[in-house]
Amino acid sequence: MIVLISIIYFYANTWIHYVTGILAILMFISMWLAQGIISKGFISMFKYKEIILWNEIEKVIIINSKNIETKVSGGFVQQTFYFKKSDYDKVISILKENLHRQAQLQTIL
Repeated sequence: MIVLISIIYFYANTWIHYVTGILAILMFISMWLAQGIISKGFISMFKYKEIILWNEIEKVIIINSKNIETKVSGGFVQQTFYFKKSDYDKVISILKENLHRQAQLQTIL
């Protein structure tokens, strides 16, 4: 966001440049906030695949470090989701309830 703000500040000449820059910043923020787990699957930030359904997931790798890093892969581009460390039990229980039996669940501590 700092890069976008500095580009707008230094290179914007007309009001349309400012409007376009502000819209880009708002889109970036909304994409960043629209990630997580819902009852249908994972909410993705990629526009071509907004919801990753549970039956499309082949493998989930959970890396438990400073935060919880969850790597989801399948017939789509691998995506990484980040959660708070305090939500670890919630994330694990949701994944165990909703993932298909064919999907692999791997935890790295």
